[in-house]
Amino acid sequence: MKKLFFTTLTALLFTFTGNTQISATLNAGTLFLSDTEGEAFIGFNLEGKYDLNENMRAGLALGLYNYSEDFDDIKVGVNIIPISASFEYKILSDAFRPYAGINVGLNRTSAVIKFGGESERDGENYFSFAPVVGAEYMISDNFGINLNAKYHYILSGDDNIDNATAIAVNFGVVLAF
Repeated sequence: MKKLFFTTLTALLFTFTGNTQISATLNAGTLFLSDTEGEAFIGFNLEGKYDLNENMRAGLALGLYNYSEDFDDIKVGVNIIPISASFEYKILSDAFRPYAGINVGLNRTSAVIKFGGESERDGENYFSFAPVVGAEYMISDNFGINLNAKYHYILSGDDNIDNATAIAVNFGVVLAF
């Protein structure tokens, strides 16, 4: 009986671990807010992903996008930090892997104004979700390249402030473990 139990347990563990994979994606990117006139926020996006099966994966993402501008003696800087959980569906599971998914979480927006040696900082957190489409090309079993686009919908939670949208385009590398 013990032998049957351990054989079954071992078979289940090998079956389960054979389909699991952890990967990390580091992308450089550009974010465009819909209510700005073409100003690009430059930044990066780091995401850890766990393969649930051959086609589905879940993960956590953290990004940082920055825009700053000088006006004579005044410097204005804005940071947008998306922090989210993600779910993706890989359409193919070969070396080329197009995917679609969604990110759900918070967008931390902070602004800094510097004038004459003094600075003032303010920040807010907003709930957001972002449909994402992208593709990976795995050069080897453990290394690949990634390209994706996300359409962020940022909810203000205030009747006096409009909800915002932003488009992010990211390109970077994938490390699979």
